[in-house]
Amino acid sequence: MKLRIVDDSIRLRLTVSEVASIARGAAVESRTRFPSATLDYALWVADVPHIAARFDAARIAITLPRAVASRWAGSNEVSLHGEQQIGDGVLRILVEKDFTCVEPREGEDQGDLYPNPKSVSAKVSDGA
Repeated sequence: MKLRIVDDSIRLRLTVSEVASIARGAAVESRTRFPSATLDYALWVADVPHIAARFDAARIAITLPRAVASRWAGSNEVSLHGEQQIGDGVLRILVEKDFTCVEPREGEDQGDLYPNPKSVSAKVSDGA
């Protein structure tokens, strides 16, 4: 699972197997280690009404509603969007399926990613 944070927005990008875990109702968790601390981040499925995020004790936790997660995991839909009120602003939350890069990067394993619809091989396999 990849994490991207920009100002008041947070985005998680999930592999095929991570989306399959979410479909089963299991959590997906990752960790980034620093010399003096560790940042954990997780995506949970629960009986909640809306996508929500929280941060405490060096841990980011995003929760997806069970019905929404199940529908998304089994569809061609790429992303889920949510917003959460934070003080005088809004935290934007995006959870999406991770696609292979059009230009592969050396040393990066893309074996568990979704085929990129912009790649030549994806267009050929679609019959385009």
